[in-house]
Amino acid sequence: MGEQPGRLQRCVRRVLNELEAEALLCLKDRRLEVRVVRGGSPWHDSSVWTYFPIYPALQQGHALGAKAAAKQMLALSLARVAGDAKEVRRADLQCRRTIAQRLRPRRQTRILMVFSRAPFESEPAHVLKEHLRDHLGHVLLYLRNPKARNECPDAQREWRTARPVGKRLDRPRGHGSGAARRERKA
Repeated sequence: MGEQPGRLQRCVRRVLNELEAEALLCLKDRRLEVRVVRGGSPWHDSSVWTYFPIYPALQQGHALGAKAAAKQMLALSLARVAGDAKEVRRADLQCRRTIAQRLRPRRQTRILMVFSRAPFESEPAHVLKEHLRDHLGHVLLYLRNPKARNECPDAQREWRTARPVGKRLDRPRGHGSGAARRERKA
């Protein structure tokens, strides 16, 4: 991560510093692989996205181009909105297959966390940190129990349990105790 932009490193460091030591050790699991892609991801327009489970067999076949991958992501989003569970599973599998074919993760990788550099340049830091907390919650939950339900509310619960009691989250500048402290000094 040392060669990545400073803003990306700072966001990741601040969010990881919110975790208990046990959760940090869990993130050293060989099943987790982290990649940083230049520009935006053709698969997702978020600053960070986690794909799981990733299996070596998903790397078989031909990789799709950027336009076809974008079409796949749109189909997946539409299937989710429509509530078609069977179509969501099919489209999700195809998305994970495309990711595995394009990025070629290690054989032992089961969770692939992808950072897109482009959104890190433009999104506010507090938004980036929220995305990272959400996806790390999914990662921690999957590493603890791969068969557990892993929806966003489940990931949020996992994230909260991985933080020390009373540890507060970063807030946007101008909000919270820092602004109040500056007012008292004045």
